[in-house]
Amino acid sequence: MADATQATQTTGTTNTSTASATTGTQATTGGAGASAPATGLGAAVLDTKAATGDQGADTTTATTDAKTTDTVDANKAGETKTDAEAEKAIEYTDFKTPEGVQLDKDGTGEFKELAKSLKLPQEEAQKVFDLGIKIQQKMQAKMSDTIKEVHTEWATNLKNDKQLGGEKLAENLGIAQRGLNAYDTNGALTKLLTETGLANNVDVVRAFYNVGLTVKPDTIVQGNSGGSIMNGEAPGSLAAAANILYGGKK
Repeated sequence: MADATQATQTTGTTNTSTASATTGTQATTGGAGASAPATGLGAAVLDTKAATGDQGADTTTATTDAKTTDTVDANKAGETKTDAEAEKAIEYTDFKTPEGVQLDKDGTGEFKELAKSLKLPQEEAQKVFDLGIKIQQKMQAKMSDTIKEVHTEWATNLKNDKQLGGEKLAENLGIAQRGLNAYDTNGALTKLLTETGLANNVDVVRAFYNVGLTVKPDTIVQGNSGGSIMNGEAPGSLAAAANILYGGKK
């Protein structure tokens, strides 16, 4: 009887240990999560479906990304084509200009290319064109005023020069003209000095005055204006100009 009881207890103990071990093993397997293969009925089927599901999601994402890329590329191509067609379609007629204004063909061509790149309509391009001409005219007017101021200053300095100006201004200019005509046989230098205003620069006049002192006063020299100079008097000469500007000899 005692042996039977002991056997029963031993068997119970063994079963309990076995059950505990099995339970521990199952708990350990469950705690491993996705890193360990699933066990039990239909485990292999479940693993296959899960893997297939993940692959399907990846395939769907890749397909969507490809479609999105194709759509963006198509839109860019459409925009490029539209831009090219728009630039090709813009053709400008001749721009209107104020009376007396002459256009530079190269400059106008460059402006048209710029306006076309900015996709400006004819009317808007004309406004920008008008503004450019207006700015240029203001700059030219300012430059012209500056040159006039310089020429006026030169003439004033010449008139008030202690050696050349004063009461003997016309006489001294005649001597300077005589010196100029002695070497300016074709009138080119006289023309240059007149056009640049240097004919009224005191230093230039003084240089030709010193040359004129070496030329005999009774020497007749053909002037560039077709007249002649005798003692510093001739049409178009510096002396004649002084007579007009300052009221003649005093």
